[in-house]
Amino acid sequence: QNGVAQVYRIYGDLSAEQGDFITAQERYGKSLNICRDIGDQHNLFRALLGCCRTDYHQLEFDTAKQFVEEAIDIMKDLGQPIELAKALNALGSVATKQEDYEAAAKAFEQALEINEALQNKPSLTHTYLNLGMLLSRMEKLDVAREYQDKALVLVEELGYGDNYVGLIKNNIGYNSFLQNNYEEALQFYE
Repeated sequence: QNGVAQVYRIYGDLSAEQGDFITAQERYGKSLNICRDIGDQHNLFRALLGCCRTDYHQLEFDTAKQFVEEAIDIMKDLGQPIELAKALNALGSVATKQEDYEAAAKAFEQALEINEALQNKPSLTHTYLNLGMLLSRMEKLDVAREYQDKALVLVEELGYGDNYVGLIKNNIGYNSFLQNNYEEALQFYE
């Protein structure tokens, strides 16, 4: 049963990567049900995050939040801080879309604390980026820029591809634009 649950979850991942969120949700759901039946908490966590992801992309933020909150509870019980930080980042993203900026900040700050303590640079990069985008929405542009700069340093250090570097530079450029620093904005948009 465990192997079948993993296969459904992986097929869910593949469908989600192809943008077929309806099929992904169906496959994650099958994985989720099997994991619940056999008590496989690790794969249940992954299936829950998959369900969160598909609902997020389908703009179903309330159910996405339910899935990620259950995932967080599992990782707290299992004492897995790296996975917990990943789920907290997801919760912060959902809360941002719901315009619950206080909840988003709380989730991102918890993820930040975990990632900094563990020096988990890939997840730390993601958290810095999320905080930068959130703080830009909250019009705290100077603090947002600090996190965006930290994210940029890490993606370059880790050798991430042009897409991720471009995403961060785009965010920095937009932040500069909001501060009426058009010359700097253009440098980041190029």
